[in-house]
Order: sequence, then C-alpha cells, then structure tokens
Amino acid sequence: MSALLDETLVRSALEDAQTLSFGPFSLDVRTLELRRDGVLVPIAPQPARLLLTLASRAGELVTRDELRQSVWGNDTFVDFERGLNFCVLQARTALGDDAKNPAYIETLPKRGYRFIATIRQPARASAIGAQPVVIFAILTALALLVWPRNVVDHTTSKVPAAHESYLRGRQLYQQRATPQVEASVRELRNAIHLEPDFALPYVALAESLHALAMRERVAPRTAAVEIRNASANAVRLAPSYAGSHAITAMQHFWYDWDWDAAEESYQRAIRLDPRNASALHDHGWLLIVRGHFDEGIAEIRRAQELEPANPRANMHVAWAYVYTRRYADAIREAQRALELSPGLEEANACLDTANAMRANRAFPPAASDGADFYANAVRHVRLGDHDGAIWWLTRAKEIRNTSIPLAGVDPKLEPLHRDARFVDLLASIGLRPFMQPTR
Repeated sequence: MSALLDETLVRSALEDAQTLSFGPFSLDVRTLELRRDGVLVPIAPQPARLLLTLASRAGELVTRDELRQSVWGNDTFVDFERGLNFCVLQARTALGDDAKNPAYIETLPKRGYRFIATIRQPARASAIGAQPVVIFAILTALALLVWPRNVVDHTTSKVPAAHESYLRGRQLYQQRATPQVEASVRELRNAIHLEPDFALPYVALAESLHALAMRERVAPRTAAVEIRNASANAVRLAPSYAGSHAITAMQHFWYDWDWDAAEESYQRAIRLDPRNASALHDHGWLLIVRGHFDEGIAEIRRAQELEPANPRANMHVAWAYVYTRRYADAIREAQRALELSPGLEEANACLDTANAMRANRAFPPAASDGADFYANAVRHVRLGDHDGAIWWLTRAKEIRNTSIPLAGVDPKLEPLHRDARFVDLLASIGLRPFMQPTR
C-alpha cells in the first residue's frame, strides 16, 4: 500500500477511481478494458498496462525504465527496447493516435513518453483533493491488488516475436475468411512454439481450430485433440482468465458432448468476466440445445448488447431465433445485420431460412451429397428420404460433426422427430428432440 495514503482513504477512493476517462475513451483499471464511446476497443494486456501507467500520470514524463517496471515488473525481458516500442505502437493503434502529431501519447526522445490528453477525474478523488500524485497513488494501490507481483502473469508475453505472432494470428482470425483463419492457426502455433508459457495463443488457437472444424475444413476429431490440449494448457497457465474456461467449455460442448461439464465451465468463465461475449454466445446455444429456449435467447442477446454495432452479433441472435422457431424475430435481426453489413453472406442465408420456415416453404435440395454429412442428412429430409437422412446423421455422429449437438432443435430436421431412430440417436448423446411453438 502506498505510504502517501492510509488504507481507509485508498479503499474509499478505489470505487470511484476505477475508470480513467479522456476524450471519447474510458479505461477500466480493474479489467484493462478500453472503450471508445462505450464500444469495446481491442487491446492486449501489455499495451493496456502501459496506457494505464501513462494516463494515471498525465502531463508527466514517464521514463522507459519506469514503463518497463510497470508493464513487466521484475521479470527478465531479453529484448525490452523492441518490446516497449511495439507496446507503445499497439497503444497508439488502439487510440488511433499519430506519433508525429499525437493527441494522447507524446514521445520524448531517449527519455520516455508523456500522456498529453486531459483526464476527467472521478468525483470522489476530486472531493479528497485530487492532486496528480494522489490519483497515481490510488491507481497504483489498485494495480497492486489486481496484479500481485508474486504471481506469474502468463497472459502477458515476455517474448516480442511470440507476441507479434499471436497478434497476427488474432488479426487474421478476425477477418473470418477461411484462408485467413487457416493462416491464423499457423501464426498461433508459432507463438506457442516461441513461448510455450504464454497462455493467450492457446485460447486463440482453440477458437481458430473450432471455426475451421465448424466449416468442415478440419476433421472434428483432429481439431478436438488440439483444442483439448490447448484448453488444458490455458487453464494450467491462466486459471483466473475467463478465456481459458470458455475454450474448455467449448471443448466439452461441441466435441465431448458433455453438457454438464460445458455448463460448469461456461458459468466459471462468465463469473470471471461477465462481458465475455464469446462465452455468453456459446452458453446461450448450450441452453437452447438443452431445451431452455428463453434462457438461451436471453444469454445470446446479452452478448449482442456488448457489441450492438457488430453485424455478426446481430446475425447470431437471428440464427438463435431460427432454431427456437421465432421466425419474425429472426427476420428482424437478420435485416439489422444486413443494414450494418450489406451483403453479409451468413445474414442473407439466415434471412432466406427464416422466410422459408415461416412460410412453411420447402428449400430446394442440393443437387447431390457433399462432404458435409450433416448437410447431406438435411438434404435427404427435404427429399422425403428419412432412411437416407438417418444414415447420414449416424455417419455425422461417428465423425463427431460439430452440428450434431444442434440436431434436436434444428427446424430443418423436424420431420424426423417422430422417427424412433432419430430419438435414439439423440438419446445416445444425452439429448432429445425439442420444438418451440412458432411465434
């Protein structure tokens, strides 16, 4: 605890000093979440810590050595100069700042950096006499509570090359196109090779592999092996990080078909980070798969509320409405996604599906069977060939196709609900057919 303030004063001020606000930005000093006009801005932990250090001492020179201590502590760091330069670049990128004409972070050559924007001080801090040294002492005390230095932080990289590879992997994944997601897997594997004790690449690798398995670009059984290894390492290295438990839940849900274990891990992830949109989204689907439709929709909508301007967040809600037979709601959400991103292929597919199901109109079946066994089963249902549909669903189950957990709630498979073979297939993985009345 800082000698500048007694414990009572610090703790009374902590609640009001948890956010630093400047320009359109706010930085949560507990979670290191950066927001612009309320919208979350992606930023890695190290540049977020650097930004917190600079902003908490706004107007002052912060030396490079002070930043080293703040961001990396006493950890050995072999390429500090390069790492700090890269960290500053990431912070500036998150802020949209220009090094040559800065609005936030000014470089003082060979000395350090200075935060030049005005910080809007919290009310409680103003009431106690908010000299900059007092504010810094409060934030430092809070930082020591949040980041105890005797605990190794495996969510922070100590190898710049590994961190760069991790960031490239995440950026490629965010592009969503299959070739970019495949490239992200290569980058993330490289990050793990360079720094096996860095937890974040394991989490990101599991997410990228899952995306490819859902698209049938990686065999689900093959993906499951690497995802299982990644989740085990993530939990081992960062047991207090929500993402570690979110990918463990993902493994239990989509690959192990262990519904109770998935529920437990999702609950743990959400307790650690109630704003984890990915965990909320997948937990909502788990609830829907288990027949808890309203609860599932509510969870997926919570994820949407965290990213209201994200077209994919709206699209995910639309698909959830399709699978719970709320077709009018699905059409509304799909149209909203298309307003945000005209031509978004998945949103158009969702809109077509919702319109067809609402009108009780049959889809034209594909010309022939393809590599996706689950899609083949849907095709045979459309053809009225229930024997063929069951044959393909059985094959899909054998290879652990990632769509199998959805079979009991998939409206396209409703004609099979009274088929004992379909009921038995679902029962073998602990599920049963569910049907929500159309609204």
